Amino acid sequence: MNMPSSDLLPDTTVAALRSTVDSAFPRTIEELKSLVAIPGVAWATFDPAELDRSAEAVASLVRSTGITDVRILRMDNNGTPGGPAVVARRPAAAGKPTILLYAHHDVQPPR
Repeated sequence: MNMPSSDLLPDTTVAALRSTVDSAFPRTIEELKSLVAIPGVAWATFDPAELDRSAEAVASLVRSTGITDVRILRMDNNGTPGGPAVVARRPAAAGKPTILLYAHHDVQPPR
């Protein structure tokens, strides 16, 4: 159901949100450029250090938002460590729902 923004939030809230997004947009683009420049390819013939660098960059960005519980974890794959996964947690405020965001920072090799 599509509703005009004024039916969901007061106009002042929408204006403040737009202003925040507009002011952060250039920095966000630069951060994305930095991330995609890391060749974090999850493939045995590529340098795994780049995948680690990608995970560290993602963890750093998450920490920059004020989230302090940020970890880089690896699952054991028959004695071989798997690729790094960035896990960040922040408890929900009382009475608010828990939200899960999932994405991956590794990429496939070029053809």
